[in-house]
Amino acid sequence: HYITTSYAPQAGNQAIRGLDVAQQPSNLRALVASRDTNQPRMSAPFRLRQSGAGGRRLDGFILRLPVYATYPASTDLDQRRAAMRGSLGASFRIQTLLD
Repeated sequence: HYITTSYAPQAGNQAIRGLDVAQQPSNLRALVASRDTNQPRMSAPFRLRQSGAGGRRLDGFILRLPVYATYPASTDLDQRRAAMRGSLGASFRIQTLLD
């Protein structure tokens, strides 16, 4: 489980407070891929929680970056997995980027 505990800006993002990333398969896949490779990873498009219930179905994506207990991160996959402390995520609305 990866629970969202910090986010900015506060305005417009209250819907992600307490969100378990495991509830969003596309977001979780990006998180796990970034953890395992120590590289940024982009999720496939999905409906962002901030969009509310009436939002477009596939309106955004998340860019993920792992946070480890120590840096530099180990080159060993099992050690990286054990050292994982969280993940930074930046959400983007697809239409806003296109505009």
